[in-house]
This record gives sequence, structure tokens and C-alpha cells, in this order.
Amino acid sequence: MRFLLGIENQQTVNLTYPWRLMEMDYLTYGREIEAIQERNEERKVKYGPDDDFKYRYRAGDVLEPVVNLLLYWGKKEWKGPGTLKEMMGI
Repeated sequence: MRFLLGIENQQTVNLTYPWRLMEMDYLTYGREIEAIQERNEERKVKYGPDDDFKYRYRAGDVLEPVVNLLLYWGKKEWKGPGTLKEMMGI
């Protein structure tokens, strides 16, 4: 299985890190979808009943997962949020 690895290097606690991570993932998946759509268009793919011809995306098209790794080198313990849930105070 292939995947995309995102590495983030931080020396300070970033209170918006979970949101930034979500935004970077969202943009990466969007670029992957656009690349699949362009490839399908270039290859003049024939779409079946289970495919989404309107968005040039087949049921068999797959995205590569994004795996993120945060390297925190700060001197203080990381006490910022690690998840969106923590940012929302839930």
C-alpha cells in the first residue's frame, strides 16, 4: 500500500495545529482527486452505472491516504490541542 507522508517540524506549541493539519490534508486530497479526474479525461475513460461521470471519477478510483508526523523539538511540554475535538473544548 502506498501513502503520502506529511512531516511537520515545530519548535513552539501551535494552538491551531489540528486545524492546519486538516486544511493541509483537505488540499492534498483535493489535488489527488483533480489528478484522477485529469487522468480519466486524458484516457477517455468509459464510465459505468456505478461511476460518477459528471465528476469524472470511477468507483474503482482510489486516493492515497495521508499520514502525518509531527516532530516537536520545543523545550516545553506540548500542552496545545492535538485534535479538533480538543480545539472545540468537547
